[in-house]
Amino acid sequence: MVYFVDGQGFPGHKPTTGDEYKREATKFHLEGYPNKPVKLDSNRYHLIVSAACPWAHRAMLVRKLKDLSEITLSVVSPYRDDDHGWNFATDLDEEKYSSSDVRPTEDKASGLNFKYLHQIYTKSDTNYTGNITTPVLYDAKIEKIISNESWDIIRFLDRAFLPGPNAYIEYNLYPKANEKKTDSVGMWVQNGINNAVYKAGLSKSQKAYEEAVENVFDFLDEAESLLAVSRYLCSNNELSVADIQLVTTLLRFDDVYYLLFKCSKRRLRSYYNLTSYLRELYQMPGVASTVDMDQIKDHYYSNFTSANPNQVVPKGSSLSSFKLQHDRDKKFSPKSKEKTSVAIEEDQTNAASRRAKGEYVRGVSQQRRWITRDGDGDNELPAEKGRYHLYVANNCPWCHRTMMARAILGLEDVISVDVLFYRRDPDNGWQFLPDESELRQDELDNRGSLLDGKVATIDSINNHKYAPEIYKMVGSKEKSVPILFDKKTNTIVNNESAEIIRMFATGFQEFHRKGSPNLYPEEMAEEIDSLNAWIYPMINNGAYKAGFNKKQEVYEKAFDTYFEAFDRLEGILNSRRFLTG
Repeated sequence: MVYFVDGQGFPGHKPTTGDEYKREATKFHLEGYPNKPVKLDSNRYHLIVSAACPWAHRAMLVRKLKDLSEITLSVVSPYRDDDHGWNFATDLDEEKYSSSDVRPTEDKASGLNFKYLHQIYTKSDTNYTGNITTPVLYDAKIEKIISNESWDIIRFLDRAFLPGPNAYIEYNLYPKANEKKTDSVGMWVQNGINNAVYKAGLSKSQKAYEEAVENVFDFLDEAESLLAVSRYLCSNNELSVADIQLVTTLLRFDDVYYLLFKCSKRRLRSYYNLTSYLRELYQMPGVASTVDMDQIKDHYYSNFTSANPNQVVPKGSSLSSFKLQHDRDKKFSPKSKEKTSVAIEEDQTNAASRRAKGEYVRGVSQQRRWITRDGDGDNELPAEKGRYHLYVANNCPWCHRTMMARAILGLEDVISVDVLFYRRDPDNGWQFLPDESELRQDELDNRGSLLDGKVATIDSINNHKYAPEIYKMVGSKEKSVPILFDKKTNTIVNNESAEIIRMFATGFQEFHRKGSPNLYPEEMAEEIDSLNAWIYPMINNGAYKAGFNKKQEVYEKAFDTYFEAFDRLEGILNSRRFLTG
């Protein structure tokens, strides 16, 4: 970094007083924004950026999303020259970042092929005083910088020019009708996270650091809550410049600010809504091409020597996680506003081809009748003591759920149980207690040590030997457990563990043990269902997807998704006793 006073350059940041990091105000500003967009003049406007800089990244995103390709792009090296500040591409840069869509370039703006950015600053103002920063918007017609303030630049680009023919976003990111709200939210983002991470990372005292880092996570907590009910920061339907301001910091959070700037209370990926929001924006057409994590890390870890004096750049990156599935479109579709059932099924889209590619795809449970207090609705049965029977296997996690709920709610005398043997028959699947001749000695010795004093039971209701025989009673070829059975009508009620748990919690309330918890309170149903929407596929089923796939690349993707989900759970449970409440 260099700063200038009356056109003379000095290495380093402009000296400041106090322990708190203070960002120097930019000096080139636009006077308002046009109300009517026009077609871009070729080669008039030039954008000078650092691919590593979040402030410059804002401008790159607007240029890309609105296809303003008539604005030429010059990219400085991520390695700033100690004596001269930002420099344009060197031979090393061209070799190291040759595959990047935003690799460092020569100076395309001034027409003079300057080596350093400060030369364009002093060409525009020979007595320039201030820091040399990106982004820069240069007007070749008047041969001057017209702005080096990202706040102005992204609003100007949106308002001044018509979208190009390949624009992904054709509406206004900074609509005049909503500019007050957009600016208010934008300032909240600017102070709460864009500047705050720097205040945390570049503080000069423990007190200043602790205050700054608390502000960072106060913001993230508030943003997480906002994005739980709104798809974007200012609207459910359309992006705004406030979203552009936020996403460039989020993209860098886990790789840079969490580590280098010590914003380490929680990783960003532990925030469910912020993570899903980030993925949606990253996956918008063109956005990924503006993200060069190598340049980002090389810049921060090599230039911020007060935080990293040895300039060692850490390996690894969160970049691949930005490509994982998000739920923003489903969550905020019109249908999602209706009350939906708890998430309990895996997406079956192209299931056969996914299985052929090695992915484990769990099938969908077919027995789905419902037990309610009165049983008055279609396909409903009434809750009655002693009427229903549960078939489980002790080693099955889906069965374990149902047994836990039965015990917690005190339904042991209300719903009877038979236990299948833990070893499945190779030909017939889940089996009841085998004959003694089929048991190993250790199984004979320990058969009294598990549930209800037995390692397994016989089928006390139907006297079947195997679980699939119970399914044959209703014409099904299914094989899974648990099974909730109706002894009165001699038929299966339900074989989906998540629904069985919820029926125990809601349908059998009059039979609950006094003082037992409400496992599915109505006022928390939406929050519980939202958690289940990712816990089911990523954790409950995630272990199976990692363990039962058939190809290395499929395994690695499942593995990463599984442990990402645990990181998210860890983040939640860092600040609360249970997942909800």
